[in-house]
Amino acid sequence: MTDTETNPIGRPPKYETPEEIQPIIDQFFKTCETGKVVNVISKKAVVTITRSIPPTVEGLALALGFSGRQSLERYKKKPEFVDTFACAFTRIVQTVLVGGAIGEYDFRLVQAMAASIEPAYRQKQEIEVSGTMTHIPSLVMLGMINNEVKQIGHDADVVDGEVEE
Repeated sequence: MTDTETNPIGRPPKYETPEEIQPIIDQFFKTCETGKVVNVISKKAVVTITRSIPPTVEGLALALGFSGRQSLERYKKKPEFVDTFACAFTRIVQTVLVGGAIGEYDFRLVQAMAASIEPAYRQKQEIEVSGTMTHIPSLVMLGMINNEVKQIGHDADVVDGEVEE
């Protein structure tokens, strides 16, 4: 069977097996670990340092030649790719968490990245509300009491509560 017979709608899959993807994933993580050379400018000098690049799901998607995260998510659901992507996503979370723990990455970045990948890292807020609720007429709620209603442009001869047409 040809690709068009097995996949009649859309283009054929970019990768057929996990073995095709794994070297690209490994290279992605190696590139992130190797980092990027940056110049840090201080008052006294310009210092050239190498900074690691935080691995992201979006970065992995681009490294694999996808236009975005959604293509990666589709591959992740295919049974033959489940373990490959589970391992890659776990490695992203682990790298980011360790980077946050040693101060390499900002805590807010770590929190957002981990939460975007792994639901267990999402913060849940529980808000407890107690007390009673009282109905407040809308005019009072807006701070408009009888005298103030007349001040905002109503005719003086209109009686409060009267509808003018």
